[in-house]
Amino acid sequence: MIGEGHSTDWLELVNRPLSRHGFLRTGAAAGGSLAALLLGATPGSVFAAPDALAILARPSSPRYGGILKCVFETDPVGLDPALSSALSSYRILEHIYTGLMRYDDHLLPVPDLAESYEMPNNRTYIFHLRKGVLFHDGSPMTSADVKFTYDRIRSPKTGSPHAWYFSEVDHIDTPDKYTVIFHMKKPFAPLLNALAQGLNGVQSRAAVEKYGKLEKHLIGTGPFMFKQYIPQTVFKMTRNPHYYEKGLPYLDGLEIAFQPDEAARTTALRSNSADFVLFVPARDFNSLKGTPNLVLTETLGTVWDYLGLNCKRKPFSDKRVRQAIAWALNRDDMVRVVYYGHADPSVCGPVPAWSWAHCTTPVYPHPDLTRAKNLLAEAGYANGFSITISASPSYPVQIAEAQVAQAALKPLGIKVKIRTLEWGQYIDAVVNKHDFEGADLGWGSFIDPDEYLYPEFHSNLFWDFYGYSNPRVDALLEQARTTIDRNARRPLYLDVQRIVAEDAPYIFYTNLHDLGGYFSYLKGFKIMRNQSNIYFRKSWLAR
Repeated sequence: MIGEGHSTDWLELVNRPLSRHGFLRTGAAAGGSLAALLLGATPGSVFAAPDALAILARPSSPRYGGILKCVFETDPVGLDPALSSALSSYRILEHIYTGLMRYDDHLLPVPDLAESYEMPNNRTYIFHLRKGVLFHDGSPMTSADVKFTYDRIRSPKTGSPHAWYFSEVDHIDTPDKYTVIFHMKKPFAPLLNALAQGLNGVQSRAAVEKYGKLEKHLIGTGPFMFKQYIPQTVFKMTRNPHYYEKGLPYLDGLEIAFQPDEAARTTALRSNSADFVLFVPARDFNSLKGTPNLVLTETLGTVWDYLGLNCKRKPFSDKRVRQAIAWALNRDDMVRVVYYGHADPSVCGPVPAWSWAHCTTPVYPHPDLTRAKNLLAEAGYANGFSITISASPSYPVQIAEAQVAQAALKPLGIKVKIRTLEWGQYIDAVVNKHDFEGADLGWGSFIDPDEYLYPEFHSNLFWDFYGYSNPRVDALLEQARTTIDRNARRPLYLDVQRIVAEDAPYIFYTNLHDLGGYFSYLKGFKIMRNQSNIYFRKSWLAR
């Protein structure tokens, strides 16, 4: 436990042990009978019971006070923003740390800690900082902290998983306390997006120099301050009274409970024991629509799921074996069985349909077992082989996806064993140690196509833990990120996605719909595609 405080009654309700029936139901569907497709939910939809619509329609002025009670799927994996990589960490740390830029409603990067910026040429970015911004310990935030933050992330000594964001930065100058100048090696299109990423927030130089790592000393400039963390139970934050956006936040604090059990998250909404639930279980989404005062949201988000294959281990070092697996999988089954229709099948690359870099040319338009068997025979595996797929019960959909893959590969003679690891162990085994054959995983919170493609598919980067390498892909990715014109970048990213899909280091499953639920007395909140909840800073409780 980090911090002080005690559990509250609502946490006892959310974390009460429940039957695993819901989880087993998903597993049973994946193993055999297909679940019925739930209808009526379209991306970008907001659903509310009639009484909720009436409350939503009432004018409401912002009110101060109250604790927002939230339920998320799983704990953060690391709390130092320079060292944390998990999406579960991002969802916590975005409230504590803020960056030079942030995303607006249209997912465009806009100034945040920077008051403004200018580009005198395509290799220079000048940021003019807000004055009077304080860290949570009361010390002033200056250009020295900004330079320190991004130099820390870029330094090989740090070993930051985010270093690739700033690989084209040559050096950073600070001519005065409120001016920061990024000098780039080359023109670099994604820099503003990189500075808006939730895990690239500005850190206190003094705090890092004093404590080394920030795992237990979370000192940022964000709207909420760290109060307490009880692993596998709750993360508590309190209002920052010195936050730089005048009058914000309205809430006294946030309490985020962690509950991987899908049935428990559904119960939290049915019983109104929580105000906000991230990741409403897909199988329960439609049945919750009549819940009094409950607002349900569905948006095609940024998360994409896949089966990754270790290209440095036989037989997966042979592209024909990987392609055979890609041809055998039925992505429509994945959408129907695992997500109950609340996802889009991915038949080319990971960039979702709302993006200007989305690939519409299907590489694997439908399952083709004959082609898959022929590829295996050519590779010398006509009788199949065995594979262990790693998945984490912290994300039950991973187990279900692995089970669908298990059934789909059986006709090829491929015997699938599913290895389950708790989330922290999974990250260590798969991401850090590369100890796996196949791994079921997902990525999210990305906006620029560079984020979707460069760290995962460029050779020898931190996130290339699948051992994939293609010089043509490397060259295209380098060209795309140093090309400023979007119209010129687009065909480069389309080529990358087609090549990667054909090489099949990842077997792309789906682009997920974000399913959220909150009660209509939560005002001022807006859904964002990148799973950011930064609108908590502008939200209030009207009850």
